[in-house]
Amino acid sequence: MPVRPLASTSVRASDRFARRRERRERIVRWSLATLVVIAVGGGIYACFFSPWLSVRAIVVEGTQVLDSELLLAHIHAARDQRTWGYARDHYMIPARPERIAQSLEAEFPILESVTTDKRFPHTIAFSVRERTPVAQWCEGAACQLTDASGARWDALENTLPHDLPVVRDMRNGVRWPQSDATILYTISTIRPQLRAMRIEPLTWDLPETALPELRVSVAGESELRFSLEDDVQKQMTVLAVFLRDTPSTVSAYMYLDMRIPGRVYVKKKAQ
Repeated sequence: MPVRPLASTSVRASDRFARRRERRERIVRWSLATLVVIAVGGGIYACFFSPWLSVRAIVVEGTQVLDSELLLAHIHAARDQRTWGYARDHYMIPARPERIAQSLEAEFPILESVTTDKRFPHTIAFSVRERTPVAQWCEGAACQLTDASGARWDALENTLPHDLPVVRDMRNGVRWPQSDATILYTISTIRPQLRAMRIEPLTWDLPETALPELRVSVAGESELRFSLEDDVQKQMTVLAVFLRDTPSTVSAYMYLDMRIPGRVYVKKKAQ
């Protein structure tokens, strides 16, 4: 009877052991891969689809003139927009509230800025800053509010601030080197000075002239004329000296013209 070689037996046993080990390793790898897929899929679901991180509250802060309900209606309409059927702004992590903030600034010019804050787990806040009107700016019959930067917007019903200067822009497309913001700054500077001199400005007119000038209609049907090319503050000083040295009041004149440096040209009303 032939004797079976021991080496052959040990080789077969080694092969069986190697196959079993390879099978176990394959099972472990597949198990780990499955766990990773489940973990990643669960993470994606939790981030993008789970009600655990859904947006449940929208907060608008900082409104003074605007109705917060009006802004909320715009926000909800914007966040309901879908991409491939998916409303990303309904979930905290993929939501892009800054996109909605930009649309608010475009839709409501009274808003100077809108900032956003994700307050986990379920709230997104919109903090708004409204512009502060410094004047009414009128072109023809159309009037808007304007702030110190020159930005303009339509006044909301029953929200027109009291005691704002009225600028009447009659230039009809003629543009001067001075920006609207510079003109508004000039008005805000000399207005309280005129009132301190007991002169009440009614309107601030920008006429259709090649040379920049400011004409101020004041109580008593009189007019003050200033050059915007020269230092208006110096012209105010000349006016103050003139009124101090003359017995007549401003209402006695049709106009007082300070456009020539150091001088006041006047035209008296007919007696």
